[in-house]
Amino acid sequence: MDCYLHIGTGKTGTTTIQRFLATNRQALLEQGVCVPRAPGKTRHTGLYLYALDDDRVVRTGRWQRHKDTGPDQVREGFASSFAAEIAGVDAAAVVLSDEGLAGLKPAEIRRLKALLQPLFANIHVVIYLRRQDEHVVSRYLQTLAGGNTATLEQHMALNHSRTYDYHTKLNHWAKHFQPASLRPRLFDRREFLGGSLMEDFLAAIDVSGAGPFTGTPDQNFSLDARRAEVVRMLNARVLRGNNRLVSAVRRKLVRHLAQTSRGARLTLPGAVADDFMARWAASNAAVARDYFNRPDGELYRPISTLK
Repeated sequence: MDCYLHIGTGKTGTTTIQRFLATNRQALLEQGVCVPRAPGKTRHTGLYLYALDDDRVVRTGRWQRHKDTGPDQVREGFASSFAAEIAGVDAAAVVLSDEGLAGLKPAEIRRLKALLQPLFANIHVVIYLRRQDEHVVSRYLQTLAGGNTATLEQHMALNHSRTYDYHTKLNHWAKHFQPASLRPRLFDRREFLGGSLMEDFLAAIDVSGAGPFTGTPDQNFSLDARRAEVVRMLNARVLRGNNRLVSAVRRKLVRHLAQTSRGARLTLPGAVADDFMARWAASNAAVARDYFNRPDGELYRPISTLK
């Protein structure tokens, strides 16, 4: 049995992919592909929590329901239930998906490998890479939904090396799963097979796009520039604090604003975008050569050619 491990990255349609997998669980199983439930009904957060080092896992919100149990006991329980589900499945392949996995440290990748390797003949790692200048804005908008009060300029000033040095990230995974196991894809509609994210993802996990599959709408909504500033100001002046009711109201408000956004997108000014992309130029060129067989080192088309 093979394993297709989709590790993200975040803000590359992961929620849409995960909803598609959950919605089509039975249809995929009929094609010999299992989407297990033990790691999570939709997003496989169980894998992420299993892999995290103790000091990191106890800081996650999802840990709260396990806070009276030690990390090792929780890992043992998860590993047992996961292995039992895999053993009871009549399938040629298993698909796992959690975008948090892309941010694992080397020791955490080793822990995840130790869990998966005894269960599968081959492990294929699928990861989508988005232009850094687009991703940093998308990620910033996501943080606003969580109550962030920083401006985009302040967000840009943070150290983003662990997120956007794609060559180092891929090398970490290749070191543990072998380069041939990695299946990096570019998060760009012009690069998608058939111009469709789902068709592209199905190809990445060696599934025919014939289906029949139930489509799922795009799950990613984005604030326009004006509404992003409104949310930031609300975070700073009205909706501060850790009150659960306040947090719930904020999430609903932000989602409504995002779903109804019609204004101009928030983007980086041209010179700022160029400078930000220049930080990752060497890394991107190495990714293009080493993982996409592009000798010219061009991973992404120039922003001026985007339509």
